[in-house]
Amino acid sequence: MRKLSALLLILILGLTLGGCGVDWFPAANTTSSGDAAVTAFTIAAKNGVAPGATAVSDTITVAMTSTTTATTAAISVSGATGSEYSTDNGATWTSTAGTVSNGASVKVRHIASTTLGQSVTTKLTIGSVSADFVSTVYTATVSSFAFTNISGVQPSTTQTSNPVTVQLTSGTAANVSVSGDSSSEYAVNSLTSYSKVAGSMKNNETILVRNTASATLGATVTTNVTVGDKTVAFTTKTANVKKFAVSATGLANADVFTPATVTLKPGTYMVYVKDGSGYFSFDGTTSFFPGEDPVPWTFTSAETEILLDDIAPSTGSSVTTIVIDGVESTYTVTPQ
Repeated sequence: MRKLSALLLILILGLTLGGCGVDWFPAANTTSSGDAAVTAFTIAAKNGVAPGATAVSDTITVAMTSTTTATTAAISVSGATGSEYSTDNGATWTSTAGTVSNGASVKVRHIASTTLGQSVTTKLTIGSVSADFVSTVYTATVSSFAFTNISGVQPSTTQTSNPVTVQLTSGTAANVSVSGDSSSEYAVNSLTSYSKVAGSMKNNETILVRNTASATLGATVTTNVTVGDKTVAFTTKTANVKKFAVSATGLANADVFTPATVTLKPGTYMVYVKDGSGYFSFDGTTSFFPGEDPVPWTFTSAETEILLDDIAPSTGSSVTTIVIDGVESTYTVTPQ
């Protein structure tokens, strides 16, 4: 009897609360307020800016990681005179706070200092994340200079520019910095002491720059070098063919056939045997022998099989040099 009364009491209570508009299982809150979460970002500084000039940052791409329903974030700038931002990669500019969406291309700009060597800063804030854009006016003016670009290098190798002697036309020391590829470095009056950190150099001092060539065949890496009021580029471009060195042993005075793989960027290149007594073939039927003129050959795959052949000498070694698009590779045969 008591059990029945308890059940009736629960039923009456439920009906009463339901009539009062109380939800037994309130709906989950699927709304959100505020900004979407923004991934941290940085803005590269600009050095060697002219006094009073408009300094414009590189483009940053907004990345949002929020799991809420928010799809935009607040954006604003503060700091130096003329601080503005653009959310369409520089097409339009504003200093008024607004909102920005994921994937937007954002730039910042401001008026540089009118004093040589001085810096000004604009703070860009997107959501809860901020970063500074700093521009620094050059400390001296210099005569025009240039570096000789390098091409045909092997992937992921360190490449160093020709030395350049810089002449100042005003001031006593010029600001020096590098930008562009992350491997970029420079050295002043040194062949070994390289740095990524901005510094300075005096009249008639020598500068070298270096970077690491791309890991991709046929690709270019750029280092931008700023000295005083001048900015020039130093580029390195990888070869279309990866150099190889194949070694094999065999019975003296007998042919030694060795298969190998040539890695290259597909295209048509001149091929020939530069020197040595061996020969090679790409398709098993067309062979290239020493003394023949270079001929064009079309490669359709990034990896091409090659068959090498040379006669093993009685003593020492026999080296054949094979050239594909100017890249020299070797096939070395020694007796067993």
